Amino acid sequence: MAIDILLPTGTTGTNNWTCSTGSDFVDIVDEDDDSTYIYEISINGEINYTFANPSVPSADIDFSKDVTVTAYINAHYTHPSLGVNLSITTNGLGISLPAIVVSVDDSAYPTYTGQSGTTKSIGNNWDYIGLNNIQMKLICTGRPARFMQLRVSFIYFKINYTPTQKGVFFGANF
Repeated sequence: MAIDILLPTGTTGTNNWTCSTGSDFVDIVDEDDDSTYIYEISINGEINYTFANPSVPSADIDFSKDVTVTAYINAHYTHPSLGVNLSITTNGLGISLPAIVVSVDDSAYPTYTGQSGTTKSIGNNWDYIGLNNIQMKLICTGRPARFMQLRVSFIYFKINYTPTQKGVFFGANF
């Protein structure tokens, strides 16, 4: 199996979250660094991200084999003893995967995973068009305690795929 990582490129639709610095919602969450983050302080606050197209050409992905897409986020809740719920949804044009709700606690930005799927919607396997249109929606579905924040410092999609066989002969590429 080969892996490709998709990083956020923009936001779309509803955005109720706030940036810890400035207003660049993309640069804050496209690096594995917890010094900057987006945050939400109220229930049902939502943000939607768009993602870069895969760095792997379509011809290099064997779509006849399972292609698995998984959402990943690093998050932290500032309350010292309670957690707050966060919904992670993989969506986009023709993409409809169920949301996963995780309870984010006060650990130092552990990785939480969203839905991991070999299909982009019921009965439809992933294809290159789907990978090019992938989005992630985050919703704070719990009510943060007063003066507490649900923080997200890093988001990405991991694509696991089987590479196509292009002239491989005894381990040498031609």
